[in-house]
Amino acid sequence: MNTTFQPSSDAGQTPKIKKSQLALAIATFGYSGYFPKAPGTIASILTVLLWWLPIYAQTPIWIRVLVSAVICVIGVLASESARHFWGDEDDPQPIVIDEVAGQSIALILCWTNIWAMALALALFRFFDILKPGPIGWLDKNVKGGLGIMLDDIVAGLAAGILVGVARWFFVAG
Repeated sequence: MNTTFQPSSDAGQTPKIKKSQLALAIATFGYSGYFPKAPGTIASILTVLLWWLPIYAQTPIWIRVLVSAVICVIGVLASESARHFWGDEDDPQPIVIDEVAGQSIALILCWTNIWAMALALALFRFFDILKPGPIGWLDKNVKGGLGIMLDDIVAGLAAGILVGVARWFFVAG
């Protein structure tokens, strides 16, 4: 497994190479997937930090849903293209856009409280690492870019539902 691929300069590159490097940059979330320890957790933490301002600005939930959906679609395409750098491996460790998508989904119903954001992070990582029930089935049985993304999307949905329940109890209740 080649986990040391680094892009070269743009000089003299064909459009196909530039497209591949863009897919790699997206799939590794700005190359953060190369972090030597727990790159998925690092990507999830970075995602929470990036979502902090929209959450505290109380961005409407429909915008959060739209942004998360765009991340999912772009993630499937980038993952499918970038996984070829690792010999078509099913889910290369440096590809972390799936964690970004799942964590984004888990944050959709989050409210303006640091503990709520920590809850969304903890719940998503729980579902993503342990892969209970259908999450594990998806991880084992769906291949390609969609397979890389889908288990994390469902883990994000599971975490997001629990965050929504917590929101109902602590904010609306």
